[in-house]
Amino acid sequence: MTSVSAAGTGLLDPESPEAPLNYEDAKAEALHLICQLNSVFRYKQSEAGLNKLKGRAPEVFRDLCFYSDICQVLGEYDFRRNARKFVQVLFSSVEVAQMVAEARHILNPDIAVDG
Repeated sequence: MTSVSAAGTGLLDPESPEAPLNYEDAKAEALHLICQLNSVFRYKQSEAGLNKLKGRAPEVFRDLCFYSDICQVLGEYDFRRNARKFVQVLFSSVEVAQMVAEARHILNPDIAVDG
């Protein structure tokens, strides 16, 4: 049986010991909790939920494409500085070297991309 948050969103309660059922569920939960960081009233609960989720599904926080989606959310909305910093720390294990190499190659096609 899956616990449902009080808000009735269908997402796992951050206090639940249950791990997300799959990778997509984990990403949806992470996105939901990151958006909740924008709320003064839900910040601490969301921060704790994200830390627990990172322990249960660390691969979500190493996904470069998901990190890019999160950066877009951070760019579109007015998150406080401490929330932005917390998100950057969560995704500190993202490997960006390949993305940087590809960006440099796009800007200067004469540079080889390490692959």
